[in-house]
Amino acid sequence: MHFSGRTQMLWDEYSLSDSLKIIGALGFEGAEICLENRFFEYVPTFAEEYIIDHTRELCAELGLFANSVGCHVDFVHEEKSFTALKELIPKVPRYGTNIFILGGCKQVAHYPEEWSTYTERMREMVRIAEDHDVLLAPEPEIHCVLRTSHDMERLLEAIPSPALRVNMDIGHAFLTDVDPIESIRRLGERIVHLHIENMLRGWHNHQLPQHGDMDLEQYFRVITDIGFAGPAALDLYNVDFQEIAPESLEYLETLRDSLR
Repeated sequence: MHFSGRTQMLWDEYSLSDSLKIIGALGFEGAEICLENRFFEYVPTFAEEYIIDHTRELCAELGLFANSVGCHVDFVHEEKSFTALKELIPKVPRYGTNIFILGGCKQVAHYPEEWSTYTERMREMVRIAEDHDVLLAPEPEIHCVLRTSHDMERLLEAIPSPALRVNMDIGHAFLTDVDPIESIRRLGERIVHLHIENMLRGWHNHQLPQHGDMDLEQYFRVITDIGFAGPAALDLYNVDFQEIAPESLEYLETLRDSLR
């Protein structure tokens, strides 16, 4: 497991290029290249050809892994977002990665209909991903159509494609799953990416990994047990990311290394 910074956390103050430079300077091994701003609105300029090429080249220059591309837009209720995602999928490898993180899409009112739309639209995107060697990794999240790890298992069963994988946000699983540790075990090798934070019980508010009600050592142990060796992005909001990242990263690295 190696740790990433998410460019979304620096979006409102810095350009994409400067965000990557800061993430590298903070000591992260990689970056999740987020194509949305802090309000989860897609920023089309981040997907322009020259920006993609520059981003890939800058990561190489910085010695930073482009671990994933992320775009958490609502493709169930927003037709433009669905169209944008379909156009983005073929571009993902040009950033230097094949992992594309997608959101769970906010649940509004009509869950059975929303679930059907989510599944069918994901099926269409998976077909595009298969053609371009991209791994789609949706993320279950509270109050979303794709809410729990059980929902993720239903989706994997409905769309049995190697191009459909999982971004496991361990804090989300803590809030939504009866047994989040068992959820990680069940999803196992389908997990290709992690979001890491801590949570307070019953409150969806991302906490520093060294604070909160989650026993992160227990989570890291099961992550190690399933053989996960991929990217894990520090997923924090409403904090000064540059200020909190060094201590949080040191905590995560120490915890990871203690289990080797």
